[in-house]
Amino acid sequence: MVVQREGRSGGSSHGAGSTTVRRQMLLFLGAAFVGLFLVLYVLTRATLLTSFLRLEASAVRQGVDRALGGVSLELAELASIAGDWGTWDATWRFVVEKDEEYVRENLTPSAFLTLRVDLMLFADARGEVVATRAIDQEAKGDALFPERLLGYLESIGLLVRPPERGSGPQGVISLPEGPLLIASSPILPSSGEGAAQGTLVVGRYLDAVEVARLSEALQLRLAVHPLADVKMPAGPEAAVTRPGAHLVWPVNQTTVRGYAVLPDLAGAPALALEVEMPREIYAQWRGTLLYVLLGLTVSTLAFGGIFLLLLEKNVLSRLAQLARAVRGIREGGDLETRVPVSGKDELAALAGEVNGMLDRLAEARTRVEESEEQYRSLFEQSRDAIYITTRDGRFVDINGAGLDLFGYTKDEIRELNARQLYVEPAERERFVREVEERGFVRDYPVRLRKQDGQEMDCLLSTTVRQASDGTVLEYRGLVRDVTERKRAEERLTYLATHDSLTDLPNRGTFGELLALEIAHAKRDQRKVAVLFIDLDRFKEVNDTLGHATGDILLREVAARLRRVLRASDTVARLGGDEFLVLLSGISRATDAVEGAHKVLDSLRQPFVADGVEARVTVSIGIALYPDHGESGDALVKRADTAMYSAKDEGRDGARLYAPAASREREDPSTRRAP
Repeated sequence: MVVQREGRSGGSSHGAGSTTVRRQMLLFLGAAFVGLFLVLYVLTRATLLTSFLRLEASAVRQGVDRALGGVSLELAELASIAGDWGTWDATWRFVVEKDEEYVRENLTPSAFLTLRVDLMLFADARGEVVATRAIDQEAKGDALFPERLLGYLESIGLLVRPPERGSGPQGVISLPEGPLLIASSPILPSSGEGAAQGTLVVGRYLDAVEVARLSEALQLRLAVHPLADVKMPAGPEAAVTRPGAHLVWPVNQTTVRGYAVLPDLAGAPALALEVEMPREIYAQWRGTLLYVLLGLTVSTLAFGGIFLLLLEKNVLSRLAQLARAVRGIREGGDLETRVPVSGKDELAALAGEVNGMLDRLAEARTRVEESEEQYRSLFEQSRDAIYITTRDGRFVDINGAGLDLFGYTKDEIRELNARQLYVEPAERERFVREVEERGFVRDYPVRLRKQDGQEMDCLLSTTVRQASDGTVLEYRGLVRDVTERKRAEERLTYLATHDSLTDLPNRGTFGELLALEIAHAKRDQRKVAVLFIDLDRFKEVNDTLGHATGDILLREVAARLRRVLRASDTVARLGGDEFLVLLSGISRATDAVEGAHKVLDSLRQPFVADGVEARVTVSIGIALYPDHGESGDALVKRADTAMYSAKDEGRDGARLYAPAASREREDPSTRRAP
């Protein structure tokens, strides 16, 4: 081949052998292109299949996590049952006095069936078993209490060392009768005071019926096995020994299983929880992946072949010349140099555009220098604290507002590390992870400390400056002190939910708590009591002693109500001299009446308000869920009606709502003044 190079006239021509050279070049480049895409096909196929297998494993792990969550909810429900029974006064008296009447009245098959509990064990403070009862849920009758369970509870010392407060240990155990969910609770009086007088253990078999119910609720195919019965693949990856650890095991082309270990009360591995799922992700992509990649490869090769056929030697040569010129400018850094322009075709236009770009870059560099000067001016004059730090927290720069905010000089703050300004140093690590993952964060809440030790609630808005290889170089951002704003918001939130005079919850908050407690009582088949309390002749106190003294008296009444009632009860102020009390966790009306009489006895004691001794009495109305209503509004209304009945009968007393006797009282026109 003979190629005549471009001369002074700018023309060019091809020799007789130019077609052969072009064919050789095209064949070479085409073969290289095909080989490259074959390698790409193999790598892409392996990568995507691996990704889909990971996606499948992730889905199975999520299923196992859901299954563990379902078992946890079952244990939580058992713990709630154990807690309710363990802090019941009747249970406490039973383990102390050994009254067999408790067993006949309370440990009935119907109670076990209602709670879906299979067995209960009561032990006194010395670890001696007071009573046991097991129920066959299917036969709805008595069953044998598992002897192996007694030995297990004694081996872990649960009976001789009852929990002091709150829920006791919970977990699972494998028995010959089947897997068993266990929860425990200390036996205490309802007031929660004093030492535990024993231990209550509640169990529920995780049998086929229970597993099926849990599977239906979670929409998963579940099974529970003893660890020794689970046939797992060989290898270190199959060693699932820690409670909660996961193993994903593809059984075959259509099924995959996930396993997790359930712990017993001592935290040791007890049972294997199995989740079986179809391999839908793997099956779908295994069939379509080859066709997608093959179609992509064929299409790309076809496009590449057409593109290669359109290439001309002169085009390639001139592009190389243009690339060399641009590379020289880049390496030399001289934006005044220009690339040579020849011809009037697209390549010549490209060369002209490159030269135009160089002109614009030179102008841009000038503008950048001017912009940097403007930035420095804005940086220093901004009223917001602006900072620049390295990735490891050293201060590169900070403006005057930032120095004023933290109370340091510029030399002092450059000697500090940014983490030293955080109240919790770990909080900076979390902030760094967040900003590096997203590249930018706005109004990120942190707690910072000034030089004098004063703590501030601040919001950070920060960006990341990175090198060309992605390495983080600097953090640049703003700091805003929102301490006063946050305090104001918290105060407004508190005032919206509480009475400003007594600091008790207001009517709206009481209504929300009452609705929630009714929902719990409906689920657990318990009662809820509402006490409507009104001070007798409080207007006379205001008229004789003054409203300021009356306000002091109202605060003292609120304080006594909080002291005399349980921590689990709720006291709220409606307004004026009216209060509401929510009694939770009661089982009969007499419990509510006893609570009301405690309130009466407490409030009958004289008050000292502003140096003056005053005596007040109250009238109390009582309404019960579900006996007198199934909504919060209905219970409050019935308790209000009962309160007016108490006033009619002489005040200084408590009355339970009576529907037949309250029709006239519910008409406001017939009410007597308080």
